[in-house]
Amino acid sequence: MDSTFLGVLAGAALDLRKLQPPGSMVLARVGPRNLELFRNLGLHRLLVIDAGDSKLDVNHGASPIPCREHTELEQARLALEAHENLVAVDEANRGKFQDVLSFLKNRVDQG
Repeated sequence: MDSTFLGVLAGAALDLRKLQPPGSMVLARVGPRNLELFRNLGLHRLLVIDAGDSKLDVNHGASPIPCREHTELEQARLALEAHENLVAVDEANRGKFQDVLSFLKNRVDQG
């Protein structure tokens, strides 16, 4: 998993928490390496994480989500938002992604 994907997960979980009643995101069957990533970025405080020992039915309702193609600028905006989500989850992530944030902000600002 890369930081952009993790930031997208964080954004979705943050949005779910804003609902009335608040929602939550459950990640099922998370392996040790990914669990370490979630903990290092503080996402374990935002997501419900199943380390693989529960009997969750992860195939229920599983179907592809349609997605349109994005321009390079749209992709940069999405990646910037994802990394800003990681900082929103844990301010310590700002230092980890400072260079990525700067690069993406410059790209978006250039249009």
